[in-house]
Amino acid sequence: MKNDTKNGKVYFARFTDKETKQVFYKFGHTRSYDAMDRFTYEPEQYAKWDIKIMCTVYGPLEEMIGIEEAFKAIYPKNLWLNEKISGVTEIVKFDKQEQVKHIIESFKRMSIRYYQMREKERVKQLHEDAFEGVPY
Repeated sequence: MKNDTKNGKVYFARFTDKETKQVFYKFGHTRSYDAMDRFTYEPEQYAKWDIKIMCTVYGPLEEMIGIEEAFKAIYPKNLWLNEKISGVTEIVKFDKQEQVKHIIESFKRMSIRYYQMREKERVKQLHEDAFEGVPY
């Protein structure tokens, strides 16, 4: 499990009950590069569900937490489970598949934007490194 203390991921995951096939979704954040690593902590609590990470955004951890909080405010918990799982306050059930599609599209746009910002910073650093010590 790769951890980066200053960066993290916000994720949108689908949980499907293995018996009833009922579906709910979860917003969350993790410091792990692989968002599925989040569910290796006490994995027995998640044994009832098939979990699929639908989409993620990678960036500064505090910003990822902010994105998670924004989605939770827009889509508050509307489902109660009998089972106790970590992160139960971030679960939601959607009546319309269009909502899920919209969230995934939003995550994709954010992911592209954060990638572009990282690339811009990487190129800037490469230029600085290339001209280090060169007199003007």
